[in-house]
Amino acid sequence: MIINALRARNVLKYGYLELKALPAKGMIAISGLNESGKSTIGETICFALFGQTFSLDPQHITKVIKWGEAHCLTSIEFTPTDGKRYRLDRFLDKEGNQGARLSLADQRQAFARGVIDVYAKLTRLIQFDYLQFIESFYLIQRDLLKTPHPHSIAVKAMAGVAALERVEKILTDELTHHKLSVEDLGQQMSHIEAQISQLGIREERLAELEDQRCLVDGGKLNKIMLVEKIKHALQACQDSISWVQHSLIQIDISIHRYSASGHITLFFLLLAGAAWIAVLLAQIPQIEASPDWLKWGFLNLESGQDLRVLALSGILSLFFIGFWIRGNLLKWRLAWYKQNIIDRAITLGVRKQDLTDNKEIELAPALEGPLLDTEPIDPDGQFLEWVQAYMARVTALRDHIAMREIQISQEIRDLTQEVSKLDRAIAEEQERRRQGQILIEQIEKTKAQIKDHHHQIKVREYALELLASACRYFSRRFNTYIGIIAKTLLPSLTGGRYEHLKIDEDLNVQIFSTEKSDFMDIDEISSGTHRQIMLCIRLALSQALIKTAIRGPQFIFLDEPFAFSDEQRLVGAITALRRLHELFSQVFIIAQEFPGGAIIDKHIVCKREMRDLVLQGILST
Repeated sequence: MIINALRARNVLKYGYLELKALPAKGMIAISGLNESGKSTIGETICFALFGQTFSLDPQHITKVIKWGEAHCLTSIEFTPTDGKRYRLDRFLDKEGNQGARLSLADQRQAFARGVIDVYAKLTRLIQFDYLQFIESFYLIQRDLLKTPHPHSIAVKAMAGVAALERVEKILTDELTHHKLSVEDLGQQMSHIEAQISQLGIREERLAELEDQRCLVDGGKLNKIMLVEKIKHALQACQDSISWVQHSLIQIDISIHRYSASGHITLFFLLLAGAAWIAVLLAQIPQIEASPDWLKWGFLNLESGQDLRVLALSGILSLFFIGFWIRGNLLKWRLAWYKQNIIDRAITLGVRKQDLTDNKEIELAPALEGPLLDTEPIDPDGQFLEWVQAYMARVTALRDHIAMREIQISQEIRDLTQEVSKLDRAIAEEQERRRQGQILIEQIEKTKAQIKDHHHQIKVREYALELLASACRYFSRRFNTYIGIIAKTLLPSLTGGRYEHLKIDEDLNVQIFSTEKSDFMDIDEISSGTHRQIMLCIRLALSQALIKTAIRGPQFIFLDEPFAFSDEQRLVGAITALRRLHELFSQVFIIAQEFPGGAIIDKHIVCKREMRDLVLQGILST
């Protein structure tokens, strides 16, 4: 990067500053007494480029505004390695408001506006930032005694390890992230395992509940079937009782009718007999005289009496026959009822036996025998007792199994409630298992994540080892390179007294003394020589940055680097700097005065009484 022109208003000492026609190659000398405004030019260049200066921290940047003024303006034109000429304008007021715009010098349209955007575009154009600038290309006299810090951003950028360290930082952050993730996932897995433990899942628990439910449900089904059998038996008992009761009523009616008809028939029979006896008594004499008294023809009856007696005899015969038929019919009905009762008793006995085969039904001892005595009975005396005994047994059986039905129905309700409880327990167990399976899947997923994080940790640890080795390699190579460059500059800057030096990884410098025939620490030499050696180191760093990053013409600003040097050493140093024109095309150098033997390309003279500085021509000496 080469500076072509600089303009400023109200910056530090000058109300107006304008430097035009600055040579792209050569020495630009800035001379003047103390407080004449020499360093103001360097700080103006620094502020114009980066919006900050070496002497002021960002919190006090408003102090760059000239005393008594409300704002300041700068404009700098420069040419980076792309060969185009750019213009950067800045504005700053007392309230700290700052503006910036970047454009091509021959165009009014800016391609970057705002402090942040301009800074980003600028650093890409010139290939260095503010820190690298003040470490390499803006060297002031009071800073030359300081050894460049080996771990500064600028030095790392020069050594080529800044990018590697950025990658290292990214990898370190990622490594920390993965380790924290492993810890978090480990805690999550412990929490999940605690949740699984709280669920209290046993592998055999669900099978036990299902087996128990099947058992209870089977028992319930058996009881339901038993209740159905009991209901059928109860219905059979009730049907038998109802039929027998109805039959008894019919038998009782038939017996009463039989008895009544028998009494009537006996009455008429007695009446007819009495009539016959009366007739016979009236005919006894004729009967006695007649040998065939038993014949109707020999009865001396009046006319019409024989027919009456015959009719009466026929009626009485009919009554007798009807009474005999009714008696036989009663016997037949009693036999029919008996057989039906026996059949019903047999059927009911089968149902009773079917019930007693089930262990759930236990009969009283009085009900264990047959329900009906099937021995022959006398219809006239024992039939009703026989039937009543059967009725009593059936009624007792009915009442017993009805009571058992109530008990079994209650047991079924209890079993139904138990089945419901088991269903809820099974559902809860299944839900626990579902939750447990989800938690187990989360554990497996967490383990996979932990495994992946461990893999990422190993990869990054290995990458960090490789990066550390690469950084050490680049640092050693850079230090070797710095040492080589410094050796070429050292004789010219020290008047040939010192030619060899050593630089370790921390940029500590040792100088070879021909008098001692050994290397000695830089603190053992004079302050003037010390400054020249450190300037040599700084210039070597600058050359390294130019070769590694910029790769083109570059300016350098030296603020009184030879303040403690005599005229002969100053002339030798300027001559040595001119030999570096391939790297440092444009060199700004400040001194209170320059000796006559110094070859410079442009001379800027500053005076204490000057409030404005405008320079357009070229002064050479």
